[in-house]
Amino acid sequence: MGETMTVNAIIRKGEPSSEGYRLQATDVNAIPGRLAKKGTSGGRYFQVCGDVEEPIGVLGWEATSSPERPATPTTAYAADDIATVHTGAGFIFRGHLAANQTDVVDGDRLCPAANGTLKLQTAITVTFVAIAREDKTNSGSIQRMDMEWVA
Repeated sequence: MGETMTVNAIIRKGEPSSEGYRLQATDVNAIPGRLAKKGTSGGRYFQVCGDVEEPIGVLGWEATSSPERPATPTTAYAADDIATVHTGAGFIFRGHLAANQTDVVDGDRLCPAANGTLKLQTAITVTFVAIAREDKTNSGSIQRMDMEWVA
């Protein structure tokens, strides 16, 4: 991408809309860069998005106020923390590719997978929410990578 970016940045390029949502319950997968869905408690609560669920956006880190922000962008939010959730098409973020996935290349369509991660869209009946912005080779573990939000 030709730009210098900080190691800890979740938002890599662009200016997404950002809103604060409270984590509904403790979830070890509420990690910045993962997908969030609307919580079931009503109001402005979120939960971690699951496989083929509808996300509301991407969990942020650097835009979250310091008392609520985890110590690092690889640390999960705690229950009742108010996290920044980024929305609006066209921004590039440091997301999480699900473990044991097919290789992806820059330009591939990605859809929600388990635990707030994303995976390669293999069926047109599943809505894609992001586009890969770098190549990643299959791995047995979750991998961080640049993605463009399109939802």
